Amino acid sequence: MVLLLGTAIFAQQATVSDSASDSTTAKRVCAMVSRFHISGKPINDEISQKLMKRFIKQLDPQKLYFYKSDIEGFEKDKTQLDDKLAVGDVNFAYESFDLYLKRLQERMDYAQQLVDVDHDFSVDESIIVDAKEQDFAKDQTEMNERWRKRVKYDLLNLILEDTKLEEAREQLHKRYHNNLRTMAQTEKSEKLEMYLSALTHCFDPHSSYMSPQTLEDFRISMELSLDGIGAALRSEDGFTVVAEIVPGGAADADGRLKAGDKI
Repeated sequence: MVLLLGTAIFAQQATVSDSASDSTTAKRVCAMVSRFHISGKPINDEISQKLMKRFIKQLDPQKLYFYKSDIEGFEKDKTQLDDKLAVGDVNFAYESFDLYLKRLQERMDYAQQLVDVDHDFSVDESIIVDAKEQDFAKDQTEMNERWRKRVKYDLLNLILEDTKLEEAREQLHKRYHNNLRTMAQTEKSEKLEMYLSALTHCFDPHSSYMSPQTLEDFRISMELSLDGIGAALRSEDGFTVVAEIVPGGAADADGRLKAGDKI
């Protein structure tokens, strides 16, 4: 048995190879998806546009950071990403992520100020929580208003959980600080993983690219979970293989896992 997660197996094989650069990795993943994915779809302008939308949505799903002008700037390349990937050009991933970090820094700085403002919770106003119902903010004034309501909403939620106002403010300060710190620590390999996974998700939601570190973490997780159910494992040609089913163990009783199965 081979556990297939869309094209995840092919993506994993690509990451195991000693790729000289991100460019080489991107070209290999593109070649594997084009050749092996069951859909048979080509990586073309249609995929390019889907990739751009997916990657932007990964970065800013609630439309709280990018401006409409940022998106318009990205869209100049909306039919070019397929051509760029074909030659190993993944600069869009890094450039858009850098702009995202810049916008995130701006918003978190502003949010930290708003946390300590005296909000009037008696005012009857609403906030849009479904991103599908709003566009990206057209300017700073609109973005600031969006964030005024967001911070007020976050504070109110904590207060409704019987959190005292000062404690709620402290929690939000930490939340916004940690959000920025976490994203700022994103490694280059993680950015590439996000981008290439966005590409594979254009073919189906179960296809993913794994960076070497993610793949190693996945294997360790699988080995730990399978070792615990009575299966001896070994590594073979980049796969985790069931070497032996322990008699009387959970896997033996279940009957579905067999020696020789590839995970």
